[in-house]
Amino acid sequence: MVTFGIHPFVWTDAWSYESVHLIERAKSLGFDVLDIPVRTLDDRDVQATRAELEALGMRAVAVAGVADPHNLTSSDELVWQTTLEYLRKLVRNTHGIGATILAGVYYGPISKLVGRGPTENELARSAAGLKELACYAQDYGVNLALEPVSRYETYLLNTTQQGLDMLARVDEWNVGLLLDTYQMNIEEKDFYEPLVSAGNRLFHMHVCENDRGIPGSGLVHWEKVFQGLAEINYTGTLTIESFVTNVPAVAASTCVWRKLAPDGDTLAREGLTYLRSMAQKYHLI
Repeated sequence: MVTFGIHPFVWTDAWSYESVHLIERAKSLGFDVLDIPVRTLDDRDVQATRAELEALGMRAVAVAGVADPHNLTSSDELVWQTTLEYLRKLVRNTHGIGATILAGVYYGPISKLVGRGPTENELARSAAGLKELACYAQDYGVNLALEPVSRYETYLLNTTQQGLDMLARVDEWNVGLLLDTYQMNIEEKDFYEPLVSAGNRLFHMHVCENDRGIPGSGLVHWEKVFQGLAEINYTGTLTIESFVTNVPAVAASTCVWRKLAPDGDTLAREGLTYLRSMAQKYHLI
């Protein structure tokens, strides 16, 4: 059975110990899981988050988008080693909040574009760093889920196949993919085939509309999405990662200039209702 998650950026632009009340909010709206941004957490944030998750019987998936100066593709050994140590901290934060998946864009710096595609050296450096990170993460019971994102956010991994190619380079059992229907809508030819090709390497899923609005309200071919998920017997989490203008900093960083939903609660509630109906139709719950 799949579980359903929500990203807290529908309500806030950052996560800390002061955000833990949102875990109860997510639970009250019917969610099982919360995506927790772990990039900036200190020990107090980690401990408060885990305590609240356990108290409410909720689970978390750790997420992170890593930007310059951290760069796992760098040929500068100091930058590369500093980045790897930073990523090890994110693994420890993931374990600290009780999560078993660290998902996102950390195979290279997000929002860095260089006017070309990736070089063989950049891909090799990223893979070498991810392999070291994966082995480190195994000691903490943490799986890594790499997210291919659109050409406007990275030049490194844009498609599911590029993601699978990176998994082959890394060659560690605890490294898989996070696929996002918003990103897939831009970069893939289809929704069904990429999901089937990912198979059991699909560790996490973001279910977003083509305009980042309420799932079911736009152009994403949800029948194909759920056909693919059913085909591979997906039992992970389906997380809504959509945004609203009510959180100005998030709206600015994601270029959400118009109202896609009245507020975060409405987006979460209506999106979950639609996704549950689709999951029931395809016998995923």
